[in-house]
Amino acid sequence: MSREQRSATKPNIKTFTQAFATVFVYFLLALVTILNLLSIQPALWKLLDFGSFISAGKEAREGKNPYTTDSPLVFQVTSQKSDQTLPSPNLNPPVSIFFFRPLADVNPAKAALLWRVISAMMFVTGVFILARSYPKFTNPIRILWALNLAGFWNTIALGQIYAPIFLLAIGVWILAENKYSILAGIMLGMIIAIKPNFIFWLLVLGVARQIATILSAAVTAIVLSLLPIAFFGSQIYQQWFTALANYPSIGLLIAGNSSLQSLTARFGSAIPGLVLSMFLVIAGLNLAHRSKYIPSKANTLGIVGSLLISPFSWAGYTILTLPILFSKSRWNWMHILAAVALSFPYLLILYFFQRSLFNSVLFGWLYGWGLVLILLDLNIYKDEESSDSESTRT
Repeated sequence: MSREQRSATKPNIKTFTQAFATVFVYFLLALVTILNLLSIQPALWKLLDFGSFISAGKEAREGKNPYTTDSPLVFQVTSQKSDQTLPSPNLNPPVSIFFFRPLADVNPAKAALLWRVISAMMFVTGVFILARSYPKFTNPIRILWALNLAGFWNTIALGQIYAPIFLLAIGVWILAENKYSILAGIMLGMIIAIKPNFIFWLLVLGVARQIATILSAAVTAIVLSLLPIAFFGSQIYQQWFTALANYPSIGLLIAGNSSLQSLTARFGSAIPGLVLSMFLVIAGLNLAHRSKYIPSKANTLGIVGSLLISPFSWAGYTILTLPILFSKSRWNWMHILAAVALSFPYLLILYFFQRSLFNSVLFGWLYGWGLVLILLDLNIYKDEESSDSESTRT
């Protein structure tokens, strides 16, 4: 074979390899979609976490403790490793009661199904916004991967409230990149008011000297947090703190919990995880302070860091990583591995994680490994004129 023939053959082989890889990825995504559809079917007719939200609304409407575990509507989680039943009441801050009180007057089953539909629509809308914001980076595979994110299906199955938080996080991300600092802060403040574990995100922006953002975020979070006192009295915060303190530590061992405390608890103690969380806070804030401010990098550190240091970081939270990965022009090997981990079906997580200690660490904390990979790729020291997303965003 002549040199010309060999050179003509190489592109053909490369093209065939790329085509085969593309078809294989589509096949895997189709398989994951089928598994997700099968796994969600039984949950669609149950209340699960949404039952706890209805319970909080009913109790608040009657002037009782909205954080009680005595209501039959409160979701009861069975630990696969110990067969213990874990009551899972609404643990969201008191501001959440404003949204749950109207649920006291509706049919629980119909409300749960409707909320799942609304959540799915919110999530798809968020993916559409990201695709429109980064058109040069978006392709069908990336969109199909996003729609198969384990956190999305887990959110729908449980009837959780992560979808509106996802939309707010996208708002913070895009507004910060476009230098709408005050609006970005207002949206971040709304996130913190309903999910205080994201206060680390605020701290990252604070040490990065984003004054307008942190002030608007802080004011928004404080105002929203004070409103429940005016309507329900100060005791509602005492009830909330009591519910948080009484939540069993066995929750750290639930599959899909991505916190550092959950990781070390699988070895027998959550204390090393707490130490790791403190180290991550100190190191992360130090990096943010010493580095040039780049919105995508600071927000990535804020999102991922918040999820890792929170004691209970459930699978549904991982949908907040979508702005991070959608804004990347190309995925390196760490992004690819993170994407695989974050889209690994929760049904398979439940099947594998309880078989051994190794499986509990690998599969039970698989979404946490995905978060760590994203964090390790965050070269926050690199002095760039702009991020990938800023240079090509339309």
